[in-house]
Amino acid sequence: MSHGAKRRTGRRILWLVLVAALACAGVLAGRRHLLSGESPQRYRIARVTTGALTNEVTASGQLNPVVKVLVGSQISGTIQRLCADFNSTVTNGQVVAQLDPATYQAAAHQNEGELAKAKATLELAQFNARQARALFEKRLMPESDYTAAMIALSQAQAECDIRKAALEKSRVDLARCTIYSPVDGIVISRNVDVGQTVAANFTSPTLFEIANDLTRMQIDAYVSEADIGTVEPGQQVKFTVDAFPEQIWHGRVAQVRNAATMVQNVVTYDTVIGVENPELKLRPGMTANVSIIIAHRQDALRIPNAAFRYQPSESSAMARPANPAQASRQRDGARTAAPAESHPSAPRVADAVTRVVYRLGPSGTPVPAKIVTGISDTIFIELIDGLRDGDEVIVGVTQGESAKSADITVRTQEEIAQTASETSRIMTVLLGAIASVSLVVGGVGIMNIMLVSVTERTREIGIRMAVGAKGHAILLQFLVEAITLSIVGGVIGIALGVISAKLVALRMGWPTHTSFSSAVIAFLFSAAVGVFFGFYPARKASLMDPIEALRYE
Repeated sequence: MSHGAKRRTGRRILWLVLVAALACAGVLAGRRHLLSGESPQRYRIARVTTGALTNEVTASGQLNPVVKVLVGSQISGTIQRLCADFNSTVTNGQVVAQLDPATYQAAAHQNEGELAKAKATLELAQFNARQARALFEKRLMPESDYTAAMIALSQAQAECDIRKAALEKSRVDLARCTIYSPVDGIVISRNVDVGQTVAANFTSPTLFEIANDLTRMQIDAYVSEADIGTVEPGQQVKFTVDAFPEQIWHGRVAQVRNAATMVQNVVTYDTVIGVENPELKLRPGMTANVSIIIAHRQDALRIPNAAFRYQPSESSAMARPANPAQASRQRDGARTAAPAESHPSAPRVADAVTRVVYRLGPSGTPVPAKIVTGISDTIFIELIDGLRDGDEVIVGVTQGESAKSADITVRTQEEIAQTASETSRIMTVLLGAIASVSLVVGGVGIMNIMLVSVTERTREIGIRMAVGAKGHAILLQFLVEAITLSIVGGVIGIALGVISAKLVALRMGWPTHTSFSSAVIAFLFSAAVGVFFGFYPARKASLMDPIEALRYE
């Protein structure tokens, strides 16, 4: 092949590469322009539906027995014996602990001796008084001595009374060495051990905590001052505990106490909730996550709360009311009390208010609509009047300046799935463009290799043609060589891709899956690339003149 033919071949290859690169760049630039360019404003729409609505007040609290008695000791001493332990069932009057009585027994014996001494002194004083009275009556004793004898008798009587009281006190203290259960119940806490010293100074030490009945318990829930106004005795309550997260328990509000408590700079009120615990699964001290049911509607018209967060931008072509004050109230989402007589078909709802949402008008622009709402949960709000089941309202924008300038974006699961799908589509286009460039570059490389092979084997081709080889045989030979070269490269690429995916998955923790069909498609596509880019060199070899080929140096 001449030097000019080589230059023409190189130019053709260069032009093919440039055209492929420009095509891929055009695809990417167009895709980027479509994604980033200005587009008309599109709105996210939600429908008015029918379903259940529950207005709840949430709080947390602790499970406690309805009656919990702290059993203590009025005297000091050493624990000599324990007759009850954790979870022990006790009855009223049962002995639960025994203090060492030695000290109090000694005190009682001492007081008994002192009382006997006081009695003997009293008898002596009585004898002296009788003698003094007899002598005084016979005028044989001065009045002063008689008076002294009577006073001594009174002092002896008083001393005897004092000793009796001391003896009774020592006997009471001795009896208090035995601790009895004041109620029937279960011991939920034991705070002492045998040999431990109990010191009863200014406060009585707690030995046991006894719950009267664990089948009936209560939750002391702390409700914030913002929600306490809607909580009333008799309301239904549902709650969960961490020990049984899948089970929902039920109770009823028994009392709302007026004593306020400050918890983390928030004023809360103790709300007592009665709970039945027949299976004894609930234990004292468990944390309960409480939901107090304020109101419930089974088949209510409802509208998403996101509809009230949407406000049209000033640049939107919106039908505005003629009254400026009304327009201001609509923009601010003002709430006003809903008159009951204007909605005869609506239920009597104490917290019914009038609010404004936006719908799409005939021209595709937002149009305000006044509605009357009732109770709400965190997702939907009850619709009393203004719209019907199936009507559509605007809950946000998906494109345009409003979507770009929004401080807060609320997305539904469908929108998140749509965004993920769009991202996947963009990545597919990008990876497809990269793969296309790679295929073009690889195909051009195969074509260049085959052209070099044809050039170097020109004399061989001439000899084969001279001995009778046909052009289609030469064409098939070089096509097979190009396909083989392309398939080898494709297999290497598939292996590298699978290995890279596994390494990335191992490093990042992402799941990967390479299907057999995708590998077969890649294999066939690599063979097709070999056919496409190998056809030109093979055809060039098959069309050679045998005489010119034999003369090639």
